[in-house]
Amino acid sequence: MHITRISSLDGLELKDATFSKQIFPAHFHDSYSLGLIEEGIEQLTFADRTFAAPARSIIVINPHDVHANAFFDADPWRYRALYLGVEMLRFAARRAGWRENGPIWFAREAIQDDWLYAALLRIHNNPAADTTISDLTDALGLLVRRYATSAPESTFIRPALQAVVADAAAYIRQHAADPLRVEALAAQHRLSPTGFIRAFKQVTGLPPIAYALLHRVSQAKTLITAGYPLVDVALETGFYDQSHFTNYFKRYVGLTPVAYRTAVRVI
Repeated sequence: MHITRISSLDGLELKDATFSKQIFPAHFHDSYSLGLIEEGIEQLTFADRTFAAPARSIIVINPHDVHANAFFDADPWRYRALYLGVEMLRFAARRAGWRENGPIWFAREAIQDDWLYAALLRIHNNPAADTTISDLTDALGLLVRRYATSAPESTFIRPALQAVVADAAAYIRQHAADPLRVEALAAQHRLSPTGFIRAFKQVTGLPPIAYALLHRVSQAKTLITAGYPLVDVALETGFYDQSHFTNYFKRYVGLTPVAYRTAVRVI
């Protein structure tokens, strides 16, 4: 795996990875994720469907859209990924004539578009070129024009319940390194532990413990990239020993912390 982070482009991250028989548990990204399947087949599972994406597919995953990735057959799959912030995509969308005010949303499906696939792959292959920002915004603008819609409304969750979970989720993010006490959080919001967990998963797509683990791993990636010693990273992010840290990090990232540190470069 190779990861390149471009500081001047709002932290745009480019990843080149090959996996065989790898299973990534349910998780989400804070950014948009654009996957380019180069070889093999990747299986993706969302709350409402599971599908297989063959080679030359483009997979667009919306921010905070919970999903799981896995191998489809015995053959390895290779993919490129671009992780880009909400503001970068909105900038490209406006340049392309997008006039909707709501979040930009993509359907959960594999996109087959040879021109767009080739354009995104060229950007991935030459991230330091002077034309990267121009080529990227052109490609993203086309992606939005052809395949995006406004985000659908969540009408099945009571606003009061959304507010409770939003408050609890913010607390978990701020205290991700601390032991998670579900009973205390539930009592604070006048819910039973079972009711709280059910509501939290309904709103975020993940139970509280998985949500906290995901943020611990995300914080660990940031600290590793910043050059912190791995022992300190484990302690700072709430993992009680190095083995515990390594196991969960590899489960969500696909690499050990040591391998991740080697794989990342910032330009």
